[in-house]
Amino acid sequence: MPRHIICAAIVLSLTWTGAPAQETDTRPEAPDKIEMSAAELFAFADAARDRGELELAEKAYRALARDPELELRVEARFRLGMMLADRMGKYREAAVEFRAILDEKPDAAGVRLQLARMHAPLDSVQPRPHIAHHGTHHHFRARRARTQSQRHRYRSAA
Repeated sequence: MPRHIICAAIVLSLTWTGAPAQETDTRPEAPDKIEMSAAELFAFADAARDRGELELAEKAYRALARDPELELRVEARFRLGMMLADRMGKYREAAVEFRAILDEKPDAAGVRLQLARMHAPLDSVQPRPHIAHHGTHHHFRARRARTQSQRHRYRSAA
C-alpha cells in the first residue's frame, strides 16, 4: 500500500472531532481508513488551507512531505512553507522547509527566492550581531583618527 494513503488515514484520524455517538446522534462514525491518492491529499490540504483550517492543512502537507517520491515531497514542503510564511507568519519554520527542499534539490531557483524572502522578516525582528552599529562606528572613527595623524606628520615634515 502506498505510503501517502496510510498517511492520509493517519491525518484524517488525527483530525476527526466527532463526539462518541449517542442513540439519537446521526453523525457518521470516524472511518478507520480512507484511501486517497497524493493528488487527492493535496486537494484536501489546499481546501483546508483555503477554509482557514491551517492545522489540518499542515498535518496533510507534513504527511505528504514524508512520501518516498522526491517531487511529491518537494511540492508538499513548498506549499507548507508558503502557508507557514504567508498565512501563519512562521517565517523561521518556513525557512526550515525551504532549506529541506534545497538539501534534496539544490537547483530549485524558486525555492531559493522564497528562502531569501524569509530572511527579511527574520532580520527585522532580530538584528544580526555582526552588523551592530557600535562596531562599525568605532572602526570608522579609528580610521579617521589614523588619517588625521598621518596628515599631521606630513605637514610637520614639510
